[in-house]
Amino acid sequence: MRDDVPGALGLREVKFIITDVDTDAPQLMFMNSNLNALHYYFARDVLGVGLSVADFNRVTYFTDNRRFIVGNIVAYDNYTRPDGSPGLYALAFWPTDPLGAMAVARTYGMLSEAMPFARETLAFHPSGDIQEARLTEEAELFAAFAVPTIWTFEIFEDVRFNPLNLGTAVGALRVIDGTERRPPAPSDIVIYDRLPNDLPLHWPRADPPGSKHRHAT
Repeated sequence: MRDDVPGALGLREVKFIITDVDTDAPQLMFMNSNLNALHYYFARDVLGVGLSVADFNRVTYFTDNRRFIVGNIVAYDNYTRPDGSPGLYALAFWPTDPLGAMAVARTYGMLSEAMPFARETLAFHPSGDIQEARLTEEAELFAAFAVPTIWTFEIFEDVRFNPLNLGTAVGALRVIDGTERRPPAPSDIVIYDRLPNDLPLHWPRADPPGSKHRHAT
């Protein structure tokens, strides 16, 4: 996390794709997400993979027999490791994709070779309930493959403030702690002490409800 932007908003990340996973010669490539926002676009436009979105997803996600492995590496620069040293590179996948220990270990090994500067700080982050469950089920395999892991609560346990949007605004500053009867208004600048179920919406006068130009306060 960058010093001036706490929480998840200031994180830096890079996407990657591993091709030919079903062969003895897989290839790892890092993506420029400014040019290709999605893994599929990179595979289609840069690598020349001639698959539809549906076919690409079928051989990339939710199966142990994959042709591609895709994911991202998130830099938690302000994370403090147990030994007191700073920095963490978290290996993450689509949260509902149940990758097993073998696929994670293979990915971790290739990334470690390609990122020697991150070998001591790279760890697998199961970013959803499904991946956490599989990590628990295959704990012995993960240990045998020597894949470092880190849980979500460990990453964010020291984060006390997480901005949803950055910018300049004029309004009434309100702290919402669950004791006030009046709900937040569109003119309020709100600080929540817990994650709310919903957020107030503001529609500019020129854009009636139902238009495409909704703005969350």
